[in-house]
Amino acid sequence: PLVIYSHGSGGFRWVATFFTEFLASKGFVVAAPDHTGNTAIDTFAGSETDQQTTAANRPGDVTVTIDTVLAASDDAADPLAGVVDSAHIAVTGHSFGGFTALAVASGYAGEAGSTPPDPRVTAVVAMAPFSIPLSDGELGNIAVPTAVISATDDTRTPIATNTERLWELVAGRPLLRIDLDAAVHNSFTDLCDLQIRVGANPGVPDEIIAALDAAAGDACSDQVLPYGDVQTFTNAYSAAFLLTELAGSTDYAAVLACDDPPNAVLCSVRD
Repeated sequence: PLVIYSHGSGGFRWVATFFTEFLASKGFVVAAPDHTGNTAIDTFAGSETDQQTTAANRPGDVTVTIDTVLAASDDAADPLAGVVDSAHIAVTGHSFGGFTALAVASGYAGEAGSTPPDPRVTAVVAMAPFSIPLSDGELGNIAVPTAVISATDDTRTPIATNTERLWELVAGRPLLRIDLDAAVHNSFTDLCDLQIRVGANPGVPDEIIAALDAAAGDACSDQVLPYGDVQTFTNAYSAAFLLTELAGSTDYAAVLACDDPPNAVLCSVRD
């Protein structure tokens, strides 16, 4: 099965290798595009697109990525020849990437353009999603299995204004909801590891260090759920969900039924 990962606003395609590499290790083909106009490089270069343009462009980036990977699988000379199962495709993402994952399944119409749903998408995983740009009707148009993983202490895309809407409106079943107690917005990224590794390199410009520190923010604090725990929970529930919905596994029924979630995990499901 194919899994697309969509980074958050001002991010980049490597910003969640904890997640993308883990899914690849479980047998998925994983592709993560940069969203031109909304990457960290665009932030430094002053080439960012406005929010409306970004929202209109992002779903198309994912559609093109799916097209490209499927074409590679159909090319006998490509390293991915014959590898991709085109009938089982998930879109995942964090923050604005969560919006993107949802928008690819729902379709999106905004001031800067519109895009129809991509019928090839058969599952969605959204982490701390920015769902506000999607209308109630668009969220209701999502008919595929969906998982949303959120952070109770997220002040950027709060559960009350983002997760609750999709929990009430998304039609796809199963609809899995994981709220991680005391986690924050950027707990779902590699930013804390990058802060440590990049910060130890004396050749890195001060502006890069300052940007990483600002982006990582409270995710690295000892006052919140450790980011390593957030990553472990995110990987475990996402892999269980995707292995079930895309690969047909029956090994994770108890996990996905929320029978005995670990401490810090608030688990709910609608079948």
